[in-house]
Amino acid sequence: MFIQNAIPSRLWEYLIATVLIILAPGPSVLFTIARAIAWGRLAAIATVI
Repeated sequence: MFIQNAIPSRLWEYLIATVLIILAPGPSVLFTIARAIAWGRLAAIATVI
């Protein structure tokens, strides 16, 4: 109870938004996944390298 009251509600909003941004894949990740699906594992590895 004390910990919950010690942390302002805006901090919780910030932490939730930060976690969502970190978990959301970026365009490069989506591109690599699409190449892996379309062309296979070696094409995905070549994209990363």
